Amino acid sequence: MSKLDDLREQTRQKEVVIRCRHCGLNGDWRIDNKNAKLYLSKIIDLLSETQIIDHEDIAWGMKVDKHWKGPRYDKCDISYPGIVCKDAPNPYGKKYRLIDGNHRMAKMTDMNITKSCYYVIEYAILKPYFVYTP
Repeated sequence: MSKLDDLREQTRQKEVVIRCRHCGLNGDWRIDNKNAKLYLSKIIDLLSETQIIDHEDIAWGMKVDKHWKGPRYDKCDISYPGIVCKDAPNPYGKKYRLIDGNHRMAKMTDMNITKSCYYVIEYAILKPYFVYTP
């Protein structure tokens, strides 16, 4: 079973919700100045090939403050590619915005890994999948 097939199976078993909101010191991650959610099950079929991307080109939620620690950090498997959105708005003005993989990114940062594989989705393709919330 490929990593992508495994990810599809995981989303069938449990819905993964990515939240886009203002996070204090970690920046404003909202979409169009609105809080939003993204359901992984709705975008999973948009994923296909991976690309190796330099982590310096990726904006992710815990660049400021401490890295995410705890059981999810300990259990995360960095061999699974993350998901990034190309040209999406982000507080750091980076080329890519991390959609899924904060714990993996934190772990790779702690391991001094500077590049890894990601599924890439263009912002124009992903934008209709955001659900705006109060």
